[in-house]
Amino acid sequence: MRAMRLCLITPILCVTVAFVGCSRTRVGGFTDSQDKKHRVYVTAWGAYGRAFNDQTAKEIRIRIVASGGNERLLLEKSYHVTASSLDWNVAWDEHNNLSVAFFDYGPGVDSSDGQKSAEPKRPVHAVTYRFDPTTASFTEQSIK
Repeated sequence: MRAMRLCLITPILCVTVAFVGCSRTRVGGFTDSQDKKHRVYVTAWGAYGRAFNDQTAKEIRIRIVASGGNERLLLEKSYHVTASSLDWNVAWDEHNNLSVAFFDYGPGVDSSDGQKSAEPKRPVHAVTYRFDPTTASFTEQSIK
């Protein structure tokens, strides 16, 4: 009986130990367009087993949806960048065009600490999406 319990507990314990430290930080939020007809969700994932403010690879996902009772996905894009405590600013214009600028404050500096101490922002990545009202769709624009 004891051997049988060990046979059951050992694999569970091994799987549990294997996954300790394999998590990663996920941060995100959303911003509505000026007319509240569209919403952008921005999510960033840090590296597995590392602090988010470490200078590591980050994965960014941008989802633009039509707002309303049932959100309808209009565009989804993913990007990979290297940054420390990644943060971003979202800007919608009056024509529903969207710009997202990603930045950090340098290796090891947390975003909240960088904001408090007025550290200079370090640009990491920027994207712009143009809204076409005739097709009700967004297309990514190259940044010049």
